[in-house]
Amino acid sequence: MTDPAELAKLPFWLTGNFAPVHEERSDYDLRVTGEIPRELNGLYVRNGANPPSGKSLDWFLGCGMLHGVEISDGRPRWYRNRYVQTCLLEHETPDPKIRSQLENSIANTHVVSHAGRILALAELNLPIEISDQLETVGPFRFGGKLNGNMTAHPKICSVTGELIFFGYSMRPPFLKYYRVSPEGDLVQEEVISVKGPTMMHDFCITTSSTIFLDLPVVFDAKERAKGGLGIRHDDDYGARIGVMPRDGCSAQVKWFSLIKAL
Repeated sequence: MTDPAELAKLPFWLTGNFAPVHEERSDYDLRVTGEIPRELNGLYVRNGANPPSGKSLDWFLGCGMLHGVEISDGRPRWYRNRYVQTCLLEHETPDPKIRSQLENSIANTHVVSHAGRILALAELNLPIEISDQLETVGPFRFGGKLNGNMTAHPKICSVTGELIFFGYSMRPPFLKYYRVSPEGDLVQEEVISVKGPTMMHDFCITTSSTIFLDLPVVFDAKERAKGGLGIRHDDDYGARIGVMPRDGCSAQVKWFSLIKAL
């Protein structure tokens, strides 16, 4: 689309540097401005929403596209970009019934590397495993042990190498907590007691504790049925922070109420 009048009508996430990329490509013999340290080796990957149709009701909803650069011995070996291949790529839809199915991830929010695997993430669904060439392997369940969604913002402990994450749900149990060993084995699953379908987007860890953010942005089935994100602020829900030992359980969470949440 090049008509200035039509471009002016588009939301910011569909224009300029935010606009969707419509070409998948691989490039080699990349030009470098400056110098890359020879000690810097590895694969850099970014993830983001990239609606194939060029249209999206919200900047959170486009299908995931990965962009990667592999660097070796001070040189970029290649650049490539690839869509995460899920059924939503072929049947792009805002239908909440389709988007909420575990395997049907838009996989557009984050990408994480742990225990030799690369996972593309969106917080309502299963992680999607990606090869080191950015090709889609498929939904990943940690050896069949993960039967719920995974947050898009897991944490990797820099001391132990553990991967720690949670999954929230619109139906009870509303919150589950997981730990994965440095070798990639899912070693703990705990139901954490919260009073409703809170949209717990993120959390924190320390060397000894996990910190939950139980805040009054909650899921609303009626809003979701309209095709949007389906969340709202609930003034009556309250706000609190929970602190739990990293290998603990719901009974060990110490909750601290907040006087007022923004």
